[in-house]
Amino acid sequence: MANKYSAAGKIFDIYDDALLSVLAECPEFIKMASVESPDVVNKYPDSAFAMVMALTNGDTLRKYPIFTKDAALVSAYYYEHTVDDLPEPGAVDVGVRIGNALVKFGAIKELEYFPLIKTALNHTSGMAADPVFFKQAEVKQTVHDTLEKIAAKAEERVLESLPDSAFAIVGKTGTGEVVRKYPISTPEQIKTAAAEFEIHHTDMPIKWRPVAAKRIYDAAKNRGLDLETSSALFKYANWDNYSIYLEQGIADRVAMKKDSRRDYVNLLEKKASLRPVEFAEELYELDREHNMVPYYDRFIEDPFAATFSAQVDDGVPPVDRDLLKVASADREKFIKAASIAFGDNFATVFSRNPQKALAAVPTEEKEVLLDIFR
Repeated sequence: MANKYSAAGKIFDIYDDALLSVLAECPEFIKMASVESPDVVNKYPDSAFAMVMALTNGDTLRKYPIFTKDAALVSAYYYEHTVDDLPEPGAVDVGVRIGNALVKFGAIKELEYFPLIKTALNHTSGMAADPVFFKQAEVKQTVHDTLEKIAAKAEERVLESLPDSAFAIVGKTGTGEVVRKYPISTPEQIKTAAAEFEIHHTDMPIKWRPVAAKRIYDAAKNRGLDLETSSALFKYANWDNYSIYLEQGIADRVAMKKDSRRDYVNLLEKKASLRPVEFAEELYELDREHNMVPYYDRFIEDPFAATFSAQVDDGVPPVDRDLLKVASADREKFIKAASIAFGDNFATVFSRNPQKALAAVPTEEKEVLLDIFR
């Protein structure tokens, strides 16, 4: 059972705060505000207050005066710091009424200092035109909970009205449930979606990963937003370029299932005639045929991560970056020329870690090799 609400000993507004403890760190415009004496305030009608509470002993408690701009500003500051002590039913309305007074008095700039009041105004319909009357009752939850629910419901209504194209993921689960996740209509949503993809992409169905990444990446590009080029999102979104690690990814599969070698080699031979995204699709079907899917994200990369190229890190020297691009375009030709220039061992190291292999070669020798491909 919830506790009965009591106003005893609580600080609501400045007239309850004998030591002015709530004002200890208030902004300058609050310090400069003019405050009427209690005797003067008590002469105002109920309509001059944001909250009026009828107590069980027959008395009336009137709080948060809003009859002048200064009074409304001070009440707003106290509301932000004392709101959790208000009984929940109507507590948000008290904030709305104070906010309406600030707007009425032209305190728009100062409203930015009061986020709870601003939220209450944004997610209600200008209600609470009259003072909010309370009776002592059971308190069920804090006003913060209420504000969060109001904001979440408003956000839910907005998302429901958006078309499928406004989401990075649109699909159906195995049970037929329609899924729409990661809205990408605003810069903030795009950044959030990108961050969520980095954390949760391995929890997505395999074929959702490149589609979600591409939608997020394209949305960011259209908005002029910069995304981390070394991220998983960038790799999954880069449908047009083959990874220089692809052959190693195929070799890892063959090492696990030696009887699959011919099938994977045959697919590699088709690489020149397939776009990366087409190759990844065929690799996925081949992985399913050879029961490789259970090993994704643990022992081998999924077919899209294995096939698509991630952009080289910014810290890589320009000559190395250019050689990696050459290797990505025609790996066989590059390995043949590099082995002649740098020795047979280079190909072995390069297959495991291309950047490390190139870093071990003197710049002058790499520039000579690069000239061959220019």
